[in-house]
Parts: sequence; C-alpha cells; structure tokens
Amino acid sequence: MSLLALSLAAYAATASPACNIAPTDPQYAAYKANVSHHVPEWFTVDLDKPPQERWKALVGPAAADIKAMIDAFKAEGGILTKALFALLEKTFGGYASKLLEALPAPYSGEIEGIVNATGIGALDIFMYNIMYELSGACTSIVAQDAQGRLYHGRNLDFGPAKLAAKLRPLLRNLRFVRGGQVVFNSTTFLGYVGCLSCAKAGAFSVTVDTRMWTKLPDALVAWILGIDRSGHFLTFATRDAFELGGYADAVAQLNSTKLLGPAYMIVGGVRAGEGAVLTRDAKESLHYWALPDSSKPYLLETNYVRPRPRPARRHAFPAPTRAPAAAQDHWDGKPHDRRDDGNACMDEQVAAGAIGFEALFKTLSAAPTHNEDTTYTTLMSNFDGGFEAYIQTPM
Repeated sequence: MSLLALSLAAYAATASPACNIAPTDPQYAAYKANVSHHVPEWFTVDLDKPPQERWKALVGPAAADIKAMIDAFKAEGGILTKALFALLEKTFGGYASKLLEALPAPYSGEIEGIVNATGIGALDIFMYNIMYELSGACTSIVAQDAQGRLYHGRNLDFGPAKLAAKLRPLLRNLRFVRGGQVVFNSTTFLGYVGCLSCAKAGAFSVTVDTRMWTKLPDALVAWILGIDRSGHFLTFATRDAFELGGYADAVAQLNSTKLLGPAYMIVGGVRAGEGAVLTRDAKESLHYWALPDSSKPYLLETNYVRPRPRPARRHAFPAPTRAPAAAQDHWDGKPHDRRDDGNACMDEQVAAGAIGFEALFKTLSAAPTHNEDTTYTTLMSNFDGGFEAYIQTPM
C-alpha cells in the first residue's frame, strides 16, 4: 500500500467531525437535478478556425452583458483596477491595436475578434481578459478517494457582489475542439479567452486562484510599457498547458513558466498522488505542494481579498487575526476562516469515506467558502471525464 493510501486510512480513522455545513446551503443532489442551477452547456470553440473567428457566434449576442460587466469592473474593481486602467489609457490611448498586437498568438487574434464582434473598445476587452491578474478570492481542492481516484473542484469568487452579479449571466461551459476532437473543457465567462477552470479528460485539470498583493506587479507594468514582454499572462499560460500530453508535463511547465505576477495554480491528474498546488511568484516557484507530501488525502488552497463577517451559527473556530494580504499562503500557519473551515469540511468527508463530487460540493457550498462573491462551482474527475459546473448565488 502506498504512503498516501496508508495516510488516508489512518486519517479517516482518527478525524473527528467538525464541519458546520448548514441545511440551507446548496445541496448537490438538488443542484444536479435542476438545470436552472447548471452553467449553460455545451458550446464549442473551434480551434481549426482563424483566431479572429472562433468567438464571434458566442460573444456577439452577449455584447450588452459583456459591456455591463466591464462597466461594473471599472466602477467596482478597486484601486489596482483603476491604476491599471489609467496606465493603459496613458500608454496606449487611441492606439489600442498596438496593445493587442503585443499579445502572443492565438490570444491577440481571438481578442481582436471579440472586439470586432461586440463593438466594445480594445482596451476594455484587453482589461477584461487580464482581470484575474488583479483580483479574485477563490478556493480549489484536489482530493483522492480510497480507490486512488482523483477529484478536482473549485469556487471562482470575483467581487465585490455587484461585479459578481454581472459575471454570472456570462457563464458558459465550453469545449475547445480541434480536428473534430475535444482538446479540453472549460468553465468561463463569455469573452474571456484564458483558462480559469479547465480539464482534459484522461489527462489533467487546472484551476487558478489569485495570490494577493498590494500594488501592480512590476512584471505586469514592464509588459505594458514594452520594457520586458518575456512573461506570460496567467490564464494564457494555463490554457497553453492543455496542448501538452499529461499531468507531469503540465505541472513541470506551469511550475517554471515566467509569469507577470503571483498566482496559485492547482493541478489534478488521473493517477493516485497526482495533485499539486503551485505557489508562484512572477519569476519562480515559491512552494510545490503535492498530494504525496500531505498528511491528508486532499489539498485545499483558498484566499480572500478582504475581511468578511463570520456567521455565528456556523463556526467553531475563534475569529482569526487577519494576516496581511501577502501572507495567505497555505504554510503561513495563521488562522484563516476559509482555510480552517474548508479543511474541517473536507476532514468530515474523509472520515465518512465520502470523497467525490458531492463531498467537494458540500465543502465549496458552505460559508464562508461560499460567499457573496462566488460565481460558480466546477467539479472535475479526469479519470472518467466527469465535468459539472453550477451557478452559485449569495446565500
């Protein structure tokens, strides 16, 4: 028996129930049975088409909703968002086409096509496509059951609540297809070309969570100013990984690619032990955390942008002393309500031998992991091609 399997068995035998999941939280069976809770599916992005044509049919009818979301992003996105918009306006002004030309293929062509199909300004569509470089507060879990099967789940939070409300109507599940074959599946927002929550059946899955900072990353500013464009935008890098064969190749590439800012990338595979959280700075990997290194049969990575009220009915933990935004890494050892409560929920599922989509959904749907900024939950199982996504709304 593997070290991870032994650890799983021992942990399940000793863990004590501590999860405060409320009966009013979203229930997996009810959400699965009711299509009104499902992210609309399935739409196709044909990679055999020229990049400028791939998104036209999808985004054209959604132009008004995309514009409303971008307006909300400008108004609600916070200091960093406003600073980046100001920098883009000052640097490019009426020459936004130069900005798109600087992007790598095929993203330059795809974003150009979205601009043409929606009639929305190039600076706005560019900003929309890099918004996850600036803000977000998400949760990702990779978990292994007693049979060695891997499950990968995530919440995508993007606030404040007014912005999250504008994002939900844009949610779609997509199949990226080449030569008539599915390359990978994705849950995303219409007009957003990168990979936030993606899976390649029989191979691997990737989710990204924001890693906090308090100023515009130097590498991002250098890219915009044309000083150094050797770095990669986060969700373009994760999409590029799906051109690779399998889990090991994806982890190696994502853990070494030069980025434009800090990030967490969470990768799940198909074989026992294939799960990892990559904690990245722009230039290097700060920490590689893999399932075989964990005393538990799961990895949970979460963060938040700002303090939130802690509902008294839900929590057995003392209120944490909030760490600075830069000190939210899983090894920091500080109290953290989303991390502590999420771990407690997963511990209860492990003890019950219940690892699977329902267990991940329970954890991701309980406060404060599920909150006013949560837009969707995606569940993936690469060993059998399982892929489900649900719209989440404030409780």
